[in-house]
Amino acid sequence: MRFTKRFANFADLRVQGQEKLLEFAKARGDDAEVKDLSRQILVQNRTRRFDLGIGSVAAEVGEKIEAGKWGEAETAFRKALRELKGQAGGNLYYGLVEPFVEAALAEGQVVIAKSALVEAKRILCPTKDTLVGRSFLELENKVSSDSKKGK
Repeated sequence: MRFTKRFANFADLRVQGQEKLLEFAKARGDDAEVKDLSRQILVQNRTRRFDLGIGSVAAEVGEKIEAGKWGEAETAFRKALRELKGQAGGNLYYGLVEPFVEAALAEGQVVIAKSALVEAKRILCPTKDTLVGRSFLELENKVSSDSKKGK
């Protein structure tokens, strides 16, 4: 991965390149390379550019959702929460949790949305006096409302 070393000081460019390499590996069906590149993006950006690491994970979860693989999407979502906990806050909530729950509701996957929100709340521990905490409450109300409608 000479490419990633050349752009080590330019996180945005490095991640863009890694994402292109990831696309190529997926197109070739090279599962080992896909796994390696995904891990690399997450690990290399966990400390310096946390938002880029979350973006990569969210894209992976999004691909599974688009393919209708909700079980795999939920597994990837939970794995990401565990791996990124403690370093997260708003980036993790707005970049992964909220879009995942909203997508689940839009697709009628209310049980998955509820379960994801419970897990995210356990890991993120949002407080009511923060922006994330207030957003969390709004999303909980939306999930609760949708489950009562039988969506």
